Amino acid sequence: MRLDDASLKQVWLNLLQNALEASAEGGKIRVTLAVDGGRARVTIADDGAGMTPDVLARVGEPFFTTRAQGTGLGVHLSRQLVQGAGGTLELTSRPGAGTTLQVALPLA
Repeated sequence: MRLDDASLKQVWLNLLQNALEASAEGGKIRVTLAVDGGRARVTIADDGAGMTPDVLARVGEPFFTTRAQGTGLGVHLSRQLVQGAGGTLELTSRPGAGTTLQVALPLA
């Protein structure tokens, strides 16, 4: 199944909003795109505070959030949409070193 425009837009909004909220004022977010083996790989990296391994392990659980105003559904929903389209969503993070998300989707 391919992602429709609205679903793809929701994925990018969720992931970019998380990166923006994780970055301090004046922080940087890097977005890159690569095509590799029939897949498009989009990487979103922020220079925020990063996450401990315990927090990182829970990211994507429904309703788990570290933000006062968060719902804990953004990464969960994004992962479900990406996986439903035959793709993957992976996160890596280290405290003090920011967080990187990689979304890989099959090319049409």
